[in-house]
Amino acid sequence: MNKTIFTGRLVKDVEFKDGEKKYARFTIAVNEKVGDKTNVYYANHIAFGPLAELVSKYLKKGSKVLVEGKFTQNQDKDKRDQISFVAEKVEFLDPKDKTQENGEFPF
Repeated sequence: MNKTIFTGRLVKDVEFKDGEKKYARFTIAVNEKVGDKTNVYYANHIAFGPLAELVSKYLKKGSKVLVEGKFTQNQDKDKRDQISFVAEKVEFLDPKDKTQENGEFPF
């Protein structure tokens, strides 16, 4: 089974490409508490089609999300494996009244 679920906040604004294939790239920070220490992991995601449009329209740096999807493995030009995640479902976790006029979200 290839299934991933992440909850975290976007570390930067969504990168959206509109063309023959619409896609949106975004990275979320995921916290894990281990004893007294908190580890932070960064997960790169990509969404396609209508989901990409929604993500690019409504999410900004700091947005809290839950992302369900699957992982994929690619090789870069130096033949190093890179793991990224394909988003299949994205839930926006920030309440509407928490957003500020300038688009930033309080932490």
